[in-house]
Amino acid sequence: MQNASPRLLCAVLWFSIFITEAAAEDGRWAIARQDTLRLELVESGEIEAVKSTIVAAPKIWNLDMQIIYLVPEGAMVDSGEVLVRIDPAVLLTRLEAKQTELDMRRAEMKRMRVEHAAKIRELEQKVEIARYALQLAKVQLEQLKFESKARQEDGQLEVLKAEIALKEAETWLNAQRIIHASKEKKQQLLILQAENDVKDIEMQLRQLTLRAPISGMAVYHRDWNGRKPEPGGKVRPGRGLIDLPDLTRMKTRIAVNEVNIALLQPGQTARVRLEAFPDRWFDARITSIAQIPEKLKSGSPIKVFEVELEIAQSDSLLKPGMTAQAFIELDVIPDAILLPIGCVFEKNGQPVVYPRSSPGRARPVQLGKRNDFYVQILDGVQPGEAFAWEPGDPDARPLGYLAFRQAIDTPDTLRQRFFSEMQQRGITFDYEAHRNKPPEPPGGAPGGMQAMLEKMGVKMGEAGAQKKTITLTPEILKKLKMSAGGKGMVVLKADSTARKKAGAAKRADEKKAAKNGAAADTLK
Repeated sequence: MQNASPRLLCAVLWFSIFITEAAAEDGRWAIARQDTLRLELVESGEIEAVKSTIVAAPKIWNLDMQIIYLVPEGAMVDSGEVLVRIDPAVLLTRLEAKQTELDMRRAEMKRMRVEHAAKIRELEQKVEIARYALQLAKVQLEQLKFESKARQEDGQLEVLKAEIALKEAETWLNAQRIIHASKEKKQQLLILQAENDVKDIEMQLRQLTLRAPISGMAVYHRDWNGRKPEPGGKVRPGRGLIDLPDLTRMKTRIAVNEVNIALLQPGQTARVRLEAFPDRWFDARITSIAQIPEKLKSGSPIKVFEVELEIAQSDSLLKPGMTAQAFIELDVIPDAILLPIGCVFEKNGQPVVYPRSSPGRARPVQLGKRNDFYVQILDGVQPGEAFAWEPGDPDARPLGYLAFRQAIDTPDTLRQRFFSEMQQRGITFDYEAHRNKPPEPPGGAPGGMQAMLEKMGVKMGEAGAQKKTITLTPEILKKLKMSAGGKGMVVLKADSTARKKAGAAKRADEKKAAKNGAAADTLK
């Protein structure tokens, strides 16, 4: 016996381990275990760079810009490398026109200067002639000093005329120089304007080729409605086209429902994993929480707050635009007894479990905190026990069923309270006055077709039996308060089926009569 006891003890221990492992492997049972329970808020977002350089379209407002080249997204580019090219065809046409205008302005300036020089030489010659004429008049006056007084007065008059002619010539010369200078200055301004236009267009042409200001990865920039640029697409002036993110510092941006925002605060720790690499985890912390909520999407009543989390590690797997899940840590409970939520049920409003040791029998339990997968058991369960996923009890309900029913029954309860309050206050509501009424019949005759026939003195049944056609005469229209469009018009028959049959019989009689007439003509 003493030798058998250790063997029996080992057998019992082995059997217990076997049963526990078998229960774990059996899909019908779950094993309670003692582990750390993490209470986390889980939201999805996209990976972004903390710092990013945006390459935007040039601000050329009078140009319809179209992309003809776009660097592949995700490509590593060097500083100065071409990222985007925008179609320059329109600007090239404008440049050609402005260059032609500039050449014409310069040619006009050359022609103008030649004409002005010729005109000035002509006026200068007139001034010289007038100066010689004055000198000649003075010499002639000097020769007349021994002549008569009348001759001397004539000589003085000629000198005065020559002086006046010289002043006029000099005045014309000075005035023409001023006029020519003004015209040349105006033309010079036109040339300068044309040169500036050419320079502006040349600068705009250079702006149509967007180059990388720094080295990095090219990421397409999304606009306000989430669309990315594409070759052949139109772009607005100043719209962001390419992001060059700093891949050494990454973050994720998530939207948190307003009911959960009170649980978060800046500096709170979190874990982040990529959907493409679910086995890789990264540490993160909340860096900012939006102060004002916004709608989840247009027309949605759900309000969310934007939350940013900066990722602590730098890794080549973290690329902008990748979908990530953020697990924000709210609470950590060590050494908690845990069961999957699917193994806990409600019976008569109380949480229960169904242990494998007593199939079909509910065991009340006391619940603690829970996350999306596990619930903490405060009392009623020991680690290592197996519990059923399916209770087999018709009275068992999933955990949370009672709260769900209360939420559904709330409108009925409110309705009953509303009607009770109306009854206590003596408030009544005229339902008949607010019911939907049938449309008014033509002419305002109440009651529809039957009332119209009765008003005309015709019963509905008799009219159908007699296959009677009702003609609306002016007198009948007056009774019905309708306007007559003519002397009378046939509007209806009480029995449309009888009318069709009568018409068919009449047509058959006409055909028979026509055949008989043709036969009689043949015999004759």
